[in-house]
Order: sequence, then structure tokens, then C-alpha cells
Amino acid sequence: QARLEGILTRFTAGREMFFLASDLERGGYETEDRKGKTVLHLLVSVSIGVLPVSPGAYATHREISTAASHAKKLAKRLEGSALFIERRALPLKQPA
Repeated sequence: QARLEGILTRFTAGREMFFLASDLERGGYETEDRKGKTVLHLLVSVSIGVLPVSPGAYATHREISTAASHAKKLAKRLEGSALFIERRALPLKQPA
């Protein structure tokens, strides 16, 4: 967890060299779209979803992929650069 939080910290600090201070304060930068309307684009961010996998917790690699995708989706729901670690205890799958 500390390594992942370090990645988020370094990413956020590193992106500052690419934006104006006013953009950083506003949380994004403005451009004009094709119709001449001003549009705010949020600053780039990174989202990390973590799924701890214990032996026997999932029956197939597809179940792991689905659960990992869900963890990533939950991380993306958080504002800015974010880390989501799935902490719910899942019942172990019984062999068929």
C-alpha cells in the first residue's frame, strides 16, 4: 500500500510541471470546442484498483478479472488520483 501511495504522490507532483498554477488551482484547464464553447478538462489522474487474491477464493481467472475490474471502477469513482483496495472478505469457492 505504501508503494502504491508513493506512485500516486509522485504522479501528482510530476504532473505539476505540465500545467499552469491557475490550472492546478482550478483542477483543470479550459479550451474551446468546435462550436466555440469553453470546456473545462479535468487534470490527468491515475486510478489504482487492488484485488488481493487468496488461494481458492475464485474458481476461474475470469472471476478474478471481473473482480479486479470492479476494484478499478471503484478507484475511478474517487476524485483525482486514487487508490482503492478491495477489503471485503469473499467466501472461498468449494471445489466441484
